[in-house]
Amino acid sequence: IPLEETVQLFNRLAPALDAAHAKGIIHRDMKPGNILFDQYGNAFLSDFGIARLAQYTGTTLTGGNILGTPAYMSPEQIQGEKEIDGRSDIYAVGVILFEMLSGRQPFEADTPMGVVVKQITDPVPHILDLNPKLPPEVEEIIEKAMAKNGGKKPSTDEIVAAMTGLEWPSPGGLIQMKLAD
Repeated sequence: IPLEETVQLFNRLAPALDAAHAKGIIHRDMKPGNILFDQYGNAFLSDFGIARLAQYTGTTLTGGNILGTPAYMSPEQIQGEKEIDGRSDIYAVGVILFEMLSGRQPFEADTPMGVVVKQITDPVPHILDLNPKLPPEVEEIIEKAMAKNGGKKPSTDEIVAAMTGLEWPSPGGLIQMKLAD
């Protein structure tokens, strides 16, 4: 997907995900299929079916099972850590960004278990190896979002700010995104 369209999508995604995190909601299944657009281009986050409230450790809408889509799950979510927070969603945002700009997911394998193992053990692939036309800063943004140690990760607003500060056309102001019911 061209850089301009990627920035526009993240301009729409950032406010909704940051608003959910501010309310203590961790989506836990961020993936392209859960980002919906209406006929006017308004974006909606959907499928909060496995969301967790951060203040209620161990409580999910589906019980304490490890659920999600392997290609987008953070290592801490895969490992069943009970204390996951919004950083797990940010990891998935990094995967989505990687996929949008390279045309493939960062970790691929023949089975879902193979993907899960790579999510935990393999370093983040260098996106510039797949798309050398990107500004080098994009690789840094993705690596920060997909950091495996869980440490300080950027918010989606910080990702958008970093992306719009690059030497490429900026799509303009933020388009407000709404949380879907």
